[in-house]
Parts: sequence; structure tokens; C-alpha cells
Amino acid sequence: PQVQEGTAPPVTEVLEYRPYEDGYLQLELRRYVWRDGSSRERGPYWCFQFHEGGKRKKLYLGKTSDPEGALVAKRAPSGQSPWGDRLLP
Repeated sequence: PQVQEGTAPPVTEVLEYRPYEDGYLQLELRRYVWRDGSSRERGPYWCFQFHEGGKRKKLYLGKTSDPEGALVAKRAPSGQSPWGDRLLP
């Protein structure tokens, strides 16, 4: 990723960490600091980190009050409801 001119790389602060299934859920706050000393925050948002095929992977879940439910929905096969045989619209 390219860093915009006049900015430093973002700093990630972990606000909450929970082991879950085959990885862990993480609530992150991203802080971007400019060279003039000003900063801007993004988040907080949820991510799920896990290992697959010997590589670490990160799945963005977004701003949600139910990260476990968001993860189930993202991992469901395309076009299928995570709650059974019902098809998604």
C-alpha cells in the first residue's frame, strides 16, 4: 500500500482480542499521523485473523455489535444463508 505524501504509516491499536474458532477476533482502531503532528482515527472495526495454507489471513468484518454473527455470514458459501437451507435474496 502506498502512503500519501505528508503522512506516516497507520498505527493500529487493538482495543479487544478474543480467541474464536480457528483464529481470533480483534477490535482495531487505526490512527493516521501526519508530519505536521495532526492525526485522524478510523474505526473501531472488527477483524478475524486465522491461518490457512501456512499463511496468516485477515478477514474484515467492519463496524458491528455482533462480530461472531458477521463472521458466520462472511464464511457462509455464496448464496447460502449461514442459518440453514434458506437462500439469501
